Amino acid sequence: MLKRVPKFFRIAASRRCHTSGIAEENVNPEPSKGRVKDHWLFASPQYRGINEFVKDIHNLVVFNNKNVLALKKPAGLSCFKPKNEVVRYYNAAEFSFSLNDTLPGVKEMFGLEYLEIPVNLNSPYSGVVLLAKSPDVYKRLRNFYSISIKAQKLFVYKFWVITVGIPIPSAIEERVGVRRAEVEDHVVSVVLDNVSKQVLKIGGGIRPFINMKTLSSNDESGCALIEIQTTAFHWDVLEAYMSSRLTCILGDHKYAPRVTTVLGEPVMKSYQKSPPETQELPKQVLSRLKVRPDLQSDVPLHVHLQQQILPRLKMPGRHYPQRIIEAEPPGIFRCTAQALGLSIPEIKWTPPHIFKPVNKQVDTADPAINIVT
Repeated sequence: MLKRVPKFFRIAASRRCHTSGIAEENVNPEPSKGRVKDHWLFASPQYRGINEFVKDIHNLVVFNNKNVLALKKPAGLSCFKPKNEVVRYYNAAEFSFSLNDTLPGVKEMFGLEYLEIPVNLNSPYSGVVLLAKSPDVYKRLRNFYSISIKAQKLFVYKFWVITVGIPIPSAIEERVGVRRAEVEDHVVSVVLDNVSKQVLKIGGGIRPFINMKTLSSNDESGCALIEIQTTAFHWDVLEAYMSSRLTCILGDHKYAPRVTTVLGEPVMKSYQKSPPETQELPKQVLSRLKVRPDLQSDVPLHVHLQQQILPRLKMPGRHYPQRIIEAEPPGIFRCTAQALGLSIPEIKWTPPHIFKPVNKQVDTADPAINIVT
């Protein structure tokens, strides 16, 4: 069972560090040696209600045109319902509302008649969320993100994650199978080389394309900043995939127990014998983060949707070109990277890529890892 820090500690942290709007951008990057509520890791963006969130909405906008409004979603805010089963495994801000609950106020703020969320971004993730401004745009985006990207093998999502462990090789491009399984009373994902057509047909599995590479690593902390481009991220694809690479995402209390250490080397355990529980962090990581061992369960998941492709839209009377929507990582993510000795690169526009398995494993210096369409 997960051990969680008392609720009043988490609320105190949020109130102290986020007295207005997205004050998380002003989080002190120096790790605190004081009380729990002084630590940047526990200072998640917290809004006291929908009205406060709507008033601050302009600070969350990263793109806006006639068809789409794009926001930078705070970690812990659910897109559709305030209580999601992911809070059972991942610590995050405790919002009393969902992003969908705020849409009436957001529509009024921008003078819009229609606003809907075409793609759900997992509650513990931060990053880009698109809002469609018309039923036609909503339908087109739903079709693109659910069907077209699979047929075109197009990497439309680019995530940044911080991992405990440095992946070997440093870059890989592959297609994997992911299926659902039950472990005790938990529903988890299992990464395989492939998934049978029968399992795919009944909806029991998916086959996402993955393009993973290391952006920054630190041998002293044993951690890395990883970029993951993928065609799908539901079913905990990112967390399950990184655990299969023996490098678990920081704050992953669901799949990290699958990786253990034997004679100093990471080893994969059977998922049947690895139910979700608190992620055990190495001493050097705890030291750099200034986190006590009894507070490991309160370390939030470090996953950020840094980039998403907005497809070309052919609307009556006008064609809207393809766009790359980007969002800077939140202050907590940046502070953690700094504490672990990782460098966050400057955001630069990169063209979308398609999956082309020439060499399954390549080095980061090899330009063949990204095939430009």
